[in-house]
Amino acid sequence: MAARTRSAVFLLVAIVLVVPPLVRAASTAPGGQPIRLNRGFNFPPAKCHIAPPPEATAAVAPTVEPTAPRAVWIAVSVAAPLPALPAAAPPDALRGPPPLLA
Repeated sequence: MAARTRSAVFLLVAIVLVVPPLVRAASTAPGGQPIRLNRGFNFPPAKCHIAPPPEATAAVAPTVEPTAPRAVWIAVSVAAPLPALPAAAPPDALRGPPPLLA
């Protein structure tokens, strides 16, 4: 049984390796034209035809020098100094893992 399976696998591998080069060598016609199996095939017509873009001419606009906007300065006086920031609060004693109970 094993010998039969081995010989069948060997035969299949030999066919796969030998037959395509033989077909390729035999398929060339004397004129050098290969045999075409699908001679009557034509491509289907296109669904849409794209027209070339129209030639557009752009009018050149005169260049205008950009002017910087005027900056208006407003004097602001601080009547009272800003309050001092509060000191950092101590961390909450209840945060974190619970203490070990002995």
